[in-house]
Amino acid sequence: MKTTLNIIIATVLLAVATSATAKSWRINNNAAAAPDFVSINAAMSSDDVLAGDTLYLDPATSLSGEQTVSKQVTIVGPGYFRTDTPHAFAYLQDALTINAASTKVEGVIMLNEIRIRAQDVTIERCKYTTIVIGNSFYHLNAQFAKIRQCYGGRIAGQGSNNNYSSYCTIENCILISSSTCIDGLSIPEIRRNYIKETASSFLFANINSATITDNIIINTYETGVRLFSSVSNSVNVSHNVMSGTENASYPDNIYEGTEADIFTLTGQDDQLYQLKDDSPAKGYASDGGDCGPYGGLTPYVAGGLPNGYPYYTKAIIPAKSQDGKVNVSLKIKMQNE
Repeated sequence: MKTTLNIIIATVLLAVATSATAKSWRINNNAAAAPDFVSINAAMSSDDVLAGDTLYLDPATSLSGEQTVSKQVTIVGPGYFRTDTPHAFAYLQDALTINAASTKVEGVIMLNEIRIRAQDVTIERCKYTTIVIGNSFYHLNAQFAKIRQCYGGRIAGQGSNNNYSSYCTIENCILISSSTCIDGLSIPEIRRNYIKETASSFLFANINSATITDNIIINTYETGVRLFSSVSNSVNVSHNVMSGTENASYPDNIYEGTEADIFTLTGQDDQLYQLKDDSPAKGYASDGGDCGPYGGLTPYVAGGLPNGYPYYTKAIIPAKSQDGKVNVSLKIKMQNE
């Protein structure tokens, strides 16, 4: 549910403090927009930016060059796949490397790798290409990563027996990849996702002691193939709707259906993956709810707009000024889910 407000303003400045002492900063690569900083790197280099602060990426921001997070901050963008608003998106053209524990990134479009190299990092409501968790060469501990409500591709850890990328959570995501979707993870929780392979035989590889439940898992490139490679017997694979021939090893799942049998396939992008009324994923989750990204307590949010993010849907500019002033009326909505 969203709340609609009508206000008359000349400029909207988003400045939300996360605590009494934390500060908010605007990031925009266009210096003419008078941002606080022109890049994430510039914010990290400033003594004014402290742990606990929030960096807001202005709509239409496009940062080039690798961005490195060295302080525990929250980075917030305006979402993706939005068709109901006139605002633009925020892009990172090159890699984002996260070296600070408990960092959170949400609502950003990532056109290159996300490199998680610290503990308790959260990637939420982002559109990304690849996430790499940990770095065994540099012995960087990236345990307890959380990837939630994202639209993306491959997620790779450091190996099924490597502790640097263990205990991650992947939930309520739409993951579409032309190679192995989830690879090299130890003790992960993988639940309520749509995981789709488009050009390879295996969706999971090198997984140890995982919980893989309440997902929809489909290989659209080749039917009748195995979905798992080098996956330990200690993995709990249950209450998934899957294509493939794993039923001998993992009987507590449904092995039927194509995308057309499961999803409405109406709308575009992430809207395609809402469940049909007669979908086999309806009510099949371990808690009696629905399998897939739109089920559970934290369902996927189409468009990836962060919770609490205000955005305008309409601007009314009068043809004539009054007393030398032009009052611009903006219709504002607040994402509250």
